[in-house]
Amino acid sequence: MKKIISFIISFCFLFCFNTILQADSIGLAWNANTPTPDGYRLFQRINTGVYNYSTPIIPSGMPNGNIPSNTTQVTINDLNGIAYQITNFYFVARAFIGSNESGNSNEVVYTIDRTAPDSPSNFSGSFNKIALEINLSFGQSNQTEVLFWKIFYSEISNGPYTELAQVENSGLSQVTIAQPFTYVNANEIKTIYFVVRSHRDSGVYSSSQEIPIIIDRRTLSEPVNLRITIPVQ
Repeated sequence: MKKIISFIISFCFLFCFNTILQADSIGLAWNANTPTPDGYRLFQRINTGVYNYSTPIIPSGMPNGNIPSNTTQVTINDLNGIAYQITNFYFVARAFIGSNESGNSNEVVYTIDRTAPDSPSNFSGSFNKIALEINLSFGQSNQTEVLFWKIFYSEISNGPYTELAQVENSGLSQVTIAQPFTYVNANEIKTIYFVVRSHRDSGVYSSSQEIPIIIDRRTLSEPVNLRITIPVQ
């Protein structure tokens, strides 16, 4: 008699956000079968695809898709969402004894969302000549969709840009940054162009508008020989 597995799942999240973000791997776990089978097999489909029951998933650290009967938790590596789309990964498990294979467990789904987050808004900045810092400020709607921001600068409008800093998301809807900036020589004045990118992951992001900031490192010499004179009549 075929016996359907009682199947549960535990996700190994890389980030604790309401929206599921891209991960390299997830964990799958299930309850052991009674009686004990020879082993288990896991199958995956993506979005509206169908399961290929002739090709089980090969979990991390295993030579093939036949999972030993004493193993009820595995890691699945190399999950990658389709670029700029929401990708749903569906999983089922089956037990087997010899050539006899059970029906499917319950189906579970893991979602990778690679749609770009909202762009940073109200991006502004200034240069602190004394501290040699760039002070930047911007807003972020739906900040739970963002893992981190990257700040870029260029001496030419519209780039090419050089990365200046990466700022991790701390859950704020308004972000203020003081970043050391010493890329303009002393006694020079230049206009430097900045953009900030909101990243869902390393490859999915949206950019702010570019802003120019005048970096003025000129030093004015102080007046000398101040003295009292007879008032001019």
